[in-house]
Amino acid sequence: MTTMPASQTLHDDVATPDTRRKRLGGNSRSGTTVYGWPAILFGLPFIGIGVLILLRAANVITSGDIHAPNWVLGTIGTVFAVVGLLFAFSGGKDVLRQLRLRRWTLQHPQEPWMADHRWDITGSSDELGKNIVRTFFFAAFLALFLVPFNYIGLVKGDLVFGFVSLAFDAAILAMLGYGFYLLARRIKYGRTRIRFAQFPLFLNDVAEVSFVPGRGWSAYDRITFTLRCVEEVIETSGHGKNRRTTISRYQVYADVFEVSGPGRFDATDAALPVTFLLPHDGPCTRLAQSPPTYWELEVKAATPGIDFCATYLLPVYTRPS
Repeated sequence: MTTMPASQTLHDDVATPDTRRKRLGGNSRSGTTVYGWPAILFGLPFIGIGVLILLRAANVITSGDIHAPNWVLGTIGTVFAVVGLLFAFSGGKDVLRQLRLRRWTLQHPQEPWMADHRWDITGSSDELGKNIVRTFFFAAFLALFLVPFNYIGLVKGDLVFGFVSLAFDAAILAMLGYGFYLLARRIKYGRTRIRFAQFPLFLNDVAEVSFVPGRGWSAYDRITFTLRCVEEVIETSGHGKNRRTTISRYQVYADVFEVSGPGRFDATDAALPVTFLLPHDGPCTRLAQSPPTYWELEVKAATPGIDFCATYLLPVYTRPS
């Protein structure tokens, strides 16, 4: 078994970067196709409807004859209110981000990266914790959303609603299983980071970072480093009532390096320096725009037990003239 010394730098000297445009799976960073003030205005009616339903469930409003228990009404009202609050919160963040971007750009035109994202200039942490929270949140929200359907199907005995709700209940269980899998990965490896040799990283230059594996890395069979540029795009399909707007992720550049094993790390705090050559004509990071463009480093490793997988944002920008 080989040992990977902490001082060894990994270079991608053989593989040719992939510049083809490819659709990617996974969750977008945008999360929505509506931004800024339109998102806030879009969320307000949902909040209003949710509050009215909650007041009806609490018997504060007593008009109307509704054939459903108050706890079912309360669940429906909560779903509407949460949807509205999510849109309003996302829109508010976008408005503040744009104001900060304009102010900083006027004051520091040669340092746009400081307004684009709240960077830690020393490095970037993995986003596994955010993915765990997002997975459990959406599982809980979907369970809340399905309460009326489960009530009609399983309590009232409607077979159609019953079969549909059971199918979605199975999806919730699968989502929870995936969330616990991610949680087990976090428990095994802890929070991992990459360190920047310089900040920011510039196009048409060498990108040097160091991967800090943390705990749970006594041995590995293979490690794959993928430098990737991702563009998120709003796409519309269908017509009329079937019109649908979604956020799609596209890979526009990728460079891959693989470390073959088996191997070990000398220490749990060992750092693996990794070097990539950035293209001269690639897009730069634009996290403040909607939808965003960004660079990331994905690290995958085959290890005993739960495999490792994490992504890290990279501050890749155009060098100021």
